[in-house]
Amino acid sequence: MTLPAETARARTGSGPRRMIARAALAALGIIAAGGLIWWLAASLDTGGADLWELLRGIPVWAWAALVALTAAQFLISAVKWTLVTRRLFPEDRAVPGIAAVTLYTAVGAVLGIFVTVYVGTVASRALAMRLLHRRGVGRNAAATVLEQGFDVAAMACFAVAAAAVLFLGIGWIWLVVLPPLFAMAGGALLLRSRHVVAWLRARLRGAGSARDADTMTTAVDRLLTARMVAVLLGASGLRFLVLALRVVVVVLAIGQTVPLMDVTLAFPLVQASQLASLTPGNIGIAEWTWVGLLMFQGGTLETAGAFALVLRLAGLAALGATTGLLAAILLVRRVQGAHGRNPAVAGA
Repeated sequence: MTLPAETARARTGSGPRRMIARAALAALGIIAAGGLIWWLAASLDTGGADLWELLRGIPVWAWAALVALTAAQFLISAVKWTLVTRRLFPEDRAVPGIAAVTLYTAVGAVLGIFVTVYVGTVASRALAMRLLHRRGVGRNAAATVLEQGFDVAAMACFAVAAAAVLFLGIGWIWLVVLPPLFAMAGGALLLRSRHVVAWLRARLRGAGSARDADTMTTAVDRLLTARMVAVLLGASGLRFLVLALRVVVVVLAIGQTVPLMDVTLAFPLVQASQLASLTPGNIGIAEWTWVGLLMFQGGTLETAGAFALVLRLAGLAALGATTGLLAAILLVRRVQGAHGRNPAVAGA
């Protein structure tokens, strides 16, 4: 028989052990990411020395396009999160503006360099809502997970289509035709998930959690409508195309050292590799996935590896510039708003 005091000590001791285990996993992930990147750079004939030349050769228009596309990516995610939050919690009138949520999304992408890709956005938005807007962490994290679920669905549609074209040898036209068909089929299945929700509601009621069952059912009824599912899947598809355009910009900016059509086919599968969440920011995994897929299509280790590393470095630079720009815009708006609310300052 376990005594209450022993149970309390066990629970108290499990907390530090869990934190140590998570810290160890994070450290291993960082070491693995660094090792994979070093291995790839060292595998190039020049040892990666020409990467800086490629980066310095990127024209100004390409940097401007990368920043604009990165901002568009964050904006689309912010709009989706706002739609999901307002659908799930219509009684909550304190939803932040789009500009603020866009910045929180950008900060989440920065955090995603040090943790797994999807965790960074969840943590950033939840903490921002808690610290800056005094809103609960749980519901905001849930809204982010649901919003990102549609991103995963859209990515899967493109990845399956790309795999069919690349490995089965079907025509290129199917890369355009299949993703919308998969999205429509997935949306239909998602709408039919109400049956699963009804079963789960009955189980919760049977366990004495009638309130949780009613809350969950109401939230799902608000979110899983044909129009809402279509809007969210369409927005996630648009976000995926924005990400693809960023890669196209880099290919054109460095002089198409790799064929654009090969990159187009590889991109959805590279994006899908982040689902493994093996390293922080998918660093190393994405680069070697690029190398494998481009070499499968006839490329060389030198050109594929250099392209993958330049794409990573250009993406990090664009991410930093975009996040700084969004923060500056939001700060200016906050200062202007504070001046407008202060009669003494406004009349000066």
